[in-house]
Amino acid sequence: VELFLFCLNVGVGIVFGLILNQCSDTITNSDHAFDTALSSSRYINRIHTAVLTVVNLTVHDCEAEIANIRISGDRKVFILCFKIVVIFSTRSFQIEFLDCKLEGKYLKLPKMTAVRMKLHRPISEKWKLKSVTVSREPSGKYFASLLFCCENQTAEKRPAEKFIGIDFAMRGMCVFSTGKRAEYPMFYRNTEKKLAREQRKLSRCQKGSQNYKKQKKRVALCHEKIRNQRKDFQHKLSASLTESFDAVCVEDLNLKGMAGGLHLGKGVHDNGYGLFLSMLEYKLEERGKYLIKVDRYFASSKICSVCGKKKEELSLSDRIYYCECGNRMDRDVNAAVNIMNEGKRIFAECA
Repeated sequence: VELFLFCLNVGVGIVFGLILNQCSDTITNSDHAFDTALSSSRYINRIHTAVLTVVNLTVHDCEAEIANIRISGDRKVFILCFKIVVIFSTRSFQIEFLDCKLEGKYLKLPKMTAVRMKLHRPISEKWKLKSVTVSREPSGKYFASLLFCCENQTAEKRPAEKFIGIDFAMRGMCVFSTGKRAEYPMFYRNTEKKLAREQRKLSRCQKGSQNYKKQKKRVALCHEKIRNQRKDFQHKLSASLTESFDAVCVEDLNLKGMAGGLHLGKGVHDNGYGLFLSMLEYKLEERGKYLIKVDRYFASSKICSVCGKKKEELSLSDRIYYCECGNRMDRDVNAAVNIMNEGKRIFAECA
């Protein structure tokens, strides 16, 4: 498998570069360039034609996008040219269903023997395999993403009765209108010292040596573990919210702006709040439930959730919300309740 994927990566990189060299000026030359690339590289006979076809289609898409940019004149586009194989080498490739077979717990790919795999969900016999995308992680692990054609499993929309509001928080990821917190463990922060130590070891190794490759894999394993821990926590939390509530109300935040403009980049990226919202959205959609997004300029923190009066001044250091009506509660919980109430109003208008 290692040898096959190495030849594939190098071969696809060469094909991609040769096609770019042949057809950097016009779109109509790409088919001729593809044939030229097939006949001019010794790696091509080791790669299945379906993979090379996908590469050719990718070049078509790149050329079409470049042509649109040149026509619009938004920015200057230089002629594409191929430099070295490493730049265009890929860590994934796609194969159509005609060239793949799924035999129990084994996956048969072209020009390879059957490979044993671990299925993370049962596959029905009624499903039709469309394509397989094989990818390789920096840690050296291989994954195959199987695309099936099946019946629409999305449930019909139903009236929402149970609502919950979610307010973003730097510590703990988010706060709910029920008063509870997500209690996100901050996996990156907890592993930061170990990761820094491994990266220092990597910087001392001679680049290209065997020790460098081994240490680079250790660093990749640290990043992979953090990513897997974060995704596992978010999947469990989003599944729990989806099962318990009919509608989830959230703020439509500009997370990229928050990470870059308020010196909160490391904390925002560690939370992975945007990924959590995307998980929540598709899970609610599958069950026929709702994700309601409140405008980011809605003053959820300044409005009292009891009387509705708005405070004119409220600094980030004020963590307890005080109101003249006697309301005294956590600032984030107050914001989450206001987001839920605003979400109910939006849902009632759209219903």
